[in-house]
Amino acid sequence: MLESAERYPHVRFYGLNPGIMKSNIMGGLLGEGSVFHIAQQTVIGIIFQSVEQYAAKILPLLFAPDIDGRSGAMFDRNANPIFGNPYLTDRTYRMRVTEASEALIGRAR
Repeated sequence: MLESAERYPHVRFYGLNPGIMKSNIMGGLLGEGSVFHIAQQTVIGIIFQSVEQYAAKILPLLFAPDIDGRSGAMFDRNANPIFGNPYLTDRTYRMRVTEASEALIGRAR
């Protein structure tokens, strides 16, 4: 993401790591309304936040004027900043990772 923020300065990039959230995404796999689905929703709902709760935290942050000029910033499930791995903030290392990733994507095509 830091590489993209540097490559494309006219586009803003932000990393969001919401973690586990209560959502209906597993309904199709577990069977909508099944005992397993209800149990999973209940446990996750007790321990973790819902998609709506996460949105209420992160949306104001993403529209705050203070975020301008901070493309490449990353945020956790409570809209707190996540500080990047020191290796990935090093431009030389980032370039090597990006080149290796692009080569792997090229082989997959």
